[in-house]
Amino acid sequence: MTLMKVSVKWIQGKKTLDDVDIDTAEDAEEFLSKLWSLTGVPMERQKVMIKGKSIKPGVDLSKLPLKSGAVLTLMGTSESLPEAPKERVKFIEDVEDEEQQVSLAFSISNLNLAGFKQVALMEGTPPGLLNLGNTCYMNSTLQTLKCVPEFVQAISNSTTVSEGDTQASLVKSARGVFQQLKGSSTVNPSVFLESLRQCYPQFAERGEGGHPMQQDAEECMTNILSTCKHVLQNESAMEVEGREMPNSIQDLFGVHVKSTLVAEEGNESEEKEDDVMKLTCHISAETSHLAMVRLFGFA
Repeated sequence: MTLMKVSVKWIQGKKTLDDVDIDTAEDAEEFLSKLWSLTGVPMERQKVMIKGKSIKPGVDLSKLPLKSGAVLTLMGTSESLPEAPKERVKFIEDVEDEEQQVSLAFSISNLNLAGFKQVALMEGTPPGLLNLGNTCYMNSTLQTLKCVPEFVQAISNSTTVSEGDTQASLVKSARGVFQQLKGSSTVNPSVFLESLRQCYPQFAERGEGGHPMQQDAEECMTNILSTCKHVLQNESAMEVEGREMPNSIQDLFGVHVKSTLVAEEGNESEEKEDDVMKLTCHISAETSHLAMVRLFGFA
């Protein structure tokens, strides 16, 4: 039997958590993530012990002296939780249908975007990702990537082994998040966050008071795609909805660029071609006055 219930004695919290599920067939990160949810102690601060053995990322739970009713010890301080808003936030899902239509139609008309002739309200709300302390940059990146079925399929089909490889671990944890987002419950992406911080320590930086610092979503996206490109580059092609698709991240997100460099003086020029993962817009004194970019044909 791999699934059992244990008790966790949390020293700093001065309390014991009873009937905590632990599955020895799962990765240790899954259990540590559960403790994070229950106590607010981030994985990097956790020290979990059982009979002199430590439970940490990468440990094989099946080789530990675990049994139903066992008592584990947790040491680590929790992060302070954000205060609840004084006034209840009113989301668009909370208002009446007629009020939704009026509110959305007013917002769209104010944007003055040609082509938006009507407002379609989607039925059902997709599951969200828990904010684990200024992790909106990571959550928005994961939700964006989830909207690319070819990418999700490439990650799901990955056969890479993550043991001891932080980049492979990042791909594996991304696969877990995408799988959980197929459900209807809010997803805790703590395992992915831990993998991201192991690969790219800048995302583990903390500011005053020890709180996680805000980070850049574009940088997060670039690093995730770079890692996936490296891990998946040698894996076979995939098939999506009966169509064979390339699993190369470069094929999915890359752009082939041809540029010409012209000397300010003389007639010398140089042409070059390159495959890039993003287009960089160079803002200079001559272009900084631009206030709007045309997207999808709308101004």
